[in-house]
Amino acid sequence: MDDARRVLLRDFLLGASGVWILNQFIFFDVPFDISVVHVLITGLVAGGCGWFQYLSEHQAFPSRFYDVRDYLRNNPLQTVLFTAIGIATVCLPLVLNSALVGFYYAGFIGMYLGFLGYRFVFGVVRPVPEGALNRS
Repeated sequence: MDDARRVLLRDFLLGASGVWILNQFIFFDVPFDISVVHVLITGLVAGGCGWFQYLSEHQAFPSRFYDVRDYLRNNPLQTVLFTAIGIATVCLPLVLNSALVGFYYAGFIGMYLGFLGYRFVFGVVRPVPEGALNRS
């Protein structure tokens, strides 16, 4: 399997896991009312995630960003610690106020849709960028 197909398969499987989460909520009683605000949050997060991935794969960030990314890839223990701290920080407001579940749900769905949309454009419609091929 060539690098482009490997990137497509990996990224679409990651995005499909998010679609599976969406499927579970849609067909098994959403615990909140979906509003226009939720749809807007989903769209904004999807656009932001796609834009972030575009900038990342087209080497548009300062070199410090890529140095940290490479360091975390080479040091799995620090990656786990960094990820755990990030998840705890992001989820703390949800623990303190359960009314935010709908907003978090919209944000996560937007993240997965942005990820899938970007990979569809830069993988199926257009070629996979060199930045993605180099990381596989």
